[in-house]
Amino acid sequence: MKQYFGEKSQQVDPSAFTAFGIEMESRYGFVDEIIEMMRFAELAARSNVAHYVKRVFYNSKMNDCAIELDPSGSAGDTPLSCWVE
Repeated sequence: MKQYFGEKSQQVDPSAFTAFGIEMESRYGFVDEIIEMMRFAELAARSNVAHYVKRVFYNSKMNDCAIELDPSGSAGDTPLSCWVE
């Protein structure tokens, strides 16, 4: 029987995918990480700023969620800091 709730057990496969045009990856494939990234991507798309986000990488074991912005957008175009916490 496969363990899905161990320290580094993968719950979702594949753990790297694209949603709303944003590349996403969960280090361990945890469902909570993926749900959070999907909600972020949906909010970005609904706010018409998803095109500014290139990639999101989530590693909850390290308390790390990295958001890589698309270098083609300029910082003054959209106030991303108002909704990215």
